[in-house]
Amino acid sequence: MEFEVRNNLKGLGNYDTVATLRSEFGDQCSIISIGPAGEVGSAMSTIAFSDLEGRPSRHAGRGGLGAVMGSKGIKAIVINKPTNPIVEPQDKVSYMDTVKKFSLEMHQTEKGLRDYGTALLVNAINANGGLPTRNFSTGNNEKAEEISGERLNELCKERKGRTGHSCSRGCAVRCSNVFNNAQGDYVTSGLEYETMLY
Repeated sequence: MEFEVRNNLKGLGNYDTVATLRSEFGDQCSIISIGPAGEVGSAMSTIAFSDLEGRPSRHAGRGGLGAVMGSKGIKAIVINKPTNPIVEPQDKVSYMDTVKKFSLEMHQTEKGLRDYGTALLVNAINANGGLPTRNFSTGNNEKAEEISGERLNELCKERKGRTGHSCSRGCAVRCSNVFNNAQGDYVTSGLEYETMLY
């Protein structure tokens, strides 16, 4: 483990931070980072984790967890691909049989999440009056259809994006997505029920 001062990363957004670090450490590394919001201690800052394609699009700590890293002066953590072998299960045959059964079950039962992501919840929660709207002052949103999983699926198809994207290795649900703009250029991956509301 090494700690380094990297003044060239100060003020950079997550995408620029990750691009800078991957150019130095290679495409196989994983990166945990914060953006300018975390650096200045914003209560709504998150910590970004790189996905399988190296994009810092998986976020944790919507309650300001990025500010904790920022308060410690930590901009990013780079995790290199391990050089030691992965620990093998004691009974590999039995383990792999269980993994295959579980994955098949998830694949068959979670088709809605795979096709529509967690945004599949938008219409159902809105219909039950639980969709946080206008700073949680009401539970209904008249524009819920525009941010629903069904609409997300349509837009992904129209713009050559993707649903059923794996956010991490071994994910059996694959509820993530790759969202492009109207020109077909990448915007983000991982639009979720919670983040689509803000």
